[in-house]
Amino acid sequence: MIGMRGRFKWLRNRGYSHGGIHGSSRVSYERPVALAIGACCVLLALLGTLQFVWIGRVSDSQRTAEGASLRRATRLVIIQVQKELELLLATFKADADFERSRRLETYRQRQISWHEVSLHGPVVKRIFFYDMPAPGSGDLTELVTESERIRPAKWGRNLALVRQHIHELAFAPGRPVAMRWLVTWMFHPQAMAIYRPIVKFDSRSRNAFYRGRVTGYLILQLDRDFIRDRLIPDMLNDHFGSWSESARYAVTLKLDGKSLYVYEPSGNGSIVPPEVASEASGYSLSPLQGQDAADWIESPDQSSQAMLISTGVPNPVSLRGGIQRIGLRGRAERLRLADLELGPLSLTLNANSDDATQGQEPASVLRQSLGLPRLFLAADTQHRLTVEVRRLGATLDAVVNRNYKRSVAIGMVVLMLLVGATAMIAVFGRSAARLAEVRMEAVASQSHQLRNPLAAISVLADSMVRGRPQSGEKVVEYGGMIRDYAKRLNETVDRAMRVAAMESFETRYNLTMLDVSKVAEDALEEARPLIESAGFAEEHTLAEGLPMVRANAEALRHSLGDLLSNAVKYGQPGRWLKLATADAAVGRRREVLIRVHDRGRGIAAHEMRKIFEPYYRGAGVASSSIPGSGLGLTLVRGTVQRMGGKLTVDSEEGRGTVFTMHFPVRV
Repeated sequence: MIGMRGRFKWLRNRGYSHGGIHGSSRVSYERPVALAIGACCVLLALLGTLQFVWIGRVSDSQRTAEGASLRRATRLVIIQVQKELELLLATFKADADFERSRRLETYRQRQISWHEVSLHGPVVKRIFFYDMPAPGSGDLTELVTESERIRPAKWGRNLALVRQHIHELAFAPGRPVAMRWLVTWMFHPQAMAIYRPIVKFDSRSRNAFYRGRVTGYLILQLDRDFIRDRLIPDMLNDHFGSWSESARYAVTLKLDGKSLYVYEPSGNGSIVPPEVASEASGYSLSPLQGQDAADWIESPDQSSQAMLISTGVPNPVSLRGGIQRIGLRGRAERLRLADLELGPLSLTLNANSDDATQGQEPASVLRQSLGLPRLFLAADTQHRLTVEVRRLGATLDAVVNRNYKRSVAIGMVVLMLLVGATAMIAVFGRSAARLAEVRMEAVASQSHQLRNPLAAISVLADSMVRGRPQSGEKVVEYGGMIRDYAKRLNETVDRAMRVAAMESFETRYNLTMLDVSKVAEDALEEARPLIESAGFAEEHTLAEGLPMVRANAEALRHSLGDLLSNAVKYGQPGRWLKLATADAAVGRRREVLIRVHDRGRGIAAHEMRKIFEPYYRGAGVASSSIPGSGLGLTLVRGTVQRMGGKLTVDSEEGRGTVFTMHFPVRV
């Protein structure tokens, strides 16, 4: 028997102890998890940087695109005004002056054509003819379309300014002029009138370039109110009115830096069809004018110079009072317009020699010499006309910045979510790594717990097969030892199977009303041999008359047995345990409590939640020689929860631990 015990001691010293396995065969998963977490952090930093760079570029692109759209819309408005001017000048072209006897018929047809080709016919308010038979004299007549006649007219206050300019600076009657002057118009802003010379063709002149003599002036008086209230709003509506509600703009016309007119979109900014244009318009004149408007639109989103050009005024025009050129469209556009209005022309602007026109018809010479229309400002000083556009509600920069901040905020939220997800992955990864290590430790521990009994059973069985036990008493002793080791094996396997069944939710209990004090007493009696063999002092306080609770007697007894077994395992150095039952009030409810006390080493605060995880064993316990698989508390908590109760723990390092089962009292 001494030899047999020596062999058992040899088995324990072979390195199968749990502590040795924990120290030598532990597999570390933390390094790859840390590397994966670090890679995720680097990717998140790169993603965040790229995201903010992309948001900044999108904001810049939005600012650039909307600025380009504003410039284009403003430019289109200016081009449309130029087109209307060119159309007006081309309609009242100079070849209508050559036969004065047909003036009524010719200019009446011109006026009708103007109304037909332009949507803004009323812009020409009145048509005057200033015939000048001699210097300082002349008659003013007016074309009256309604009565189809030309009647004498009087110089009004504004038209008198035009007459003054003609007498002081324009051509004297009868003077030969270059044919280019037949398409040269002057604009007098105070009189709101444009005018050009009326020339009589002189077929006797040998100089084809100077075959015209001034006989008077054609004066077109424009309707200021119509231009302000209809023409400009319609053009703004054509190019700004179709924009969305979130991008509506107010437009200000400034003359020499001072606000002239301010236009705002009315309604929802939709385009007004031509058939209802007389009733409504997308843009209308704002009540804010003058200094109030200047203060209101002090920070425009787009500002463009319009029409008035300080350069390009020929010296002859300057001598005749033209101080500034009114820019029309580009040369290609104007040539196309000339082809449409005058027919295909070979425009030779420098055809001023007799040789160039020798043998040609006078009309052909005239058409070649006319060229393209031009318009100049007749004023005392040069002016500057500016079109300024301002986004309603907020400036373009403010809107772009607001969108940028919103995008950054959304990006930050997304990035924080990604960081949170990465953190969760890190936590779960570390938990998974720790659980893997714990499971490996548990496997090692269970292997140890299985190997020792199996080795002992193998040794005992081998001895019995060899006939070493010579007496019946030894056979009975060996049989008892084999039975004890087999029982330990069965308990280990059974516990693992119970955890597996619990994790797969296959465990169901038949619950009945029972007295927990009676079940606790039975569990204490079953554990008493273990308690006594370990040399523990035992106390119990089992209250009588406790309310009945719903539970399963066998499952509750097994759970209490596990807690009592743990109290014995970990109850040193106190070597004392206590089992107690009681009832307590929790708010409006009552509970029946079962407590298991010990005076052992206690549980660290950071391990209080982990002790209920499968296969988890505290650091100090795992490195000690105390056997265990880390499944006992998991089984106890799962069993109590499936019976409708809960398990709590209260512990203090160095003073002991108290596990408490709580069962609600059902009324």
